[in-house]
Amino acid sequence: MNTFRRLPALIVLIACSQYVLANNGDTGEKGNKKLAEGSVYGYVMDATTRKPVGGVTVSVSSNKIQGEKEIQSDASGYFNFGKLPAGEVTILFEKKGYKLYKRDVLQLKEGTTVKMSVEVQPDEDDNNDIWHPLFKLLNEE
Repeated sequence: MNTFRRLPALIVLIACSQYVLANNGDTGEKGNKKLAEGSVYGYVMDATTRKPVGGVTVSVSSNKIQGEKEIQSDASGYFNFGKLPAGEVTILFEKKGYKLYKRDVLQLKEGTTVKMSVEVQPDEDDNNDIWHPLFKLLNEE
């Protein structure tokens, strides 16, 4: 008889867990609706030699991203940002020996992938022999 008293509670528990599992794909980390996402990828080349440039710091910022996301291009100049929130994004390319390149307000639509080919200009005026990504943080203060 004691087992039959627990049966309704068990049914409710199973139903609740099935509801949570069924809706898990529609919720984000904080239980909110998941943001519409897109991605950006591409290649960075030297504007004069047309050769790939590796080690370029590629930064993406948006009003929907807390802070900014940052990656490095590989030896073939390739970079890839997946799962970016849809909307307006700004992309910044920087490397010692090259001029800073900024792509303002790229419209990223839900479910789309944007391919970019970026040509960075050599910086002949760059006389600073000591450079490291940490110096960027120190200079921003």
